[in-house]
Amino acid sequence: MTVEEKMFSIFQGLAAVTAIVPIERIKGPGDWQNLARPYIVHFPVAVEPIHTHTEGLMGLKIWRFYQVSIIAASYGLAATIRDVLIDALDGYHDSDVNRIAYLGVGMTNFDTDKKIAEMALNFEVSEGLAA
Repeated sequence: MTVEEKMFSIFQGLAAVTAIVPIERIKGPGDWQNLARPYIVHFPVAVEPIHTHTEGLMGLKIWRFYQVSIIAASYGLAATIRDVLIDALDGYHDSDVNRIAYLGVGMTNFDTDKKIAEMALNFEVSEGLAA
């Protein structure tokens, strides 16, 4: 399982998020500009492999920047989705993910001509997924 697949599976279980953004509008990287808003695009930006000893040498990866971009029709809706995402993801952990930590908003933009708000959230994801 890739980190993108794992993050999508996490999103599927976040009822507070999917109540606002239907799961079919939560996507990995791609040309999604014609999706109905709001939608979310998520992808890893930078990885740092590390190793630790847990009954032998175990490879881990820290995704220093895992971007979750929110695209909405208004700044207010984007901000609401931002807050729900932070509440749901910050501190998340399970058997595959050691920790997800919110790092901050990387970018906020509102296109007044097209009436599109975009927020790029940065998370750090520490995982030990088998590729």
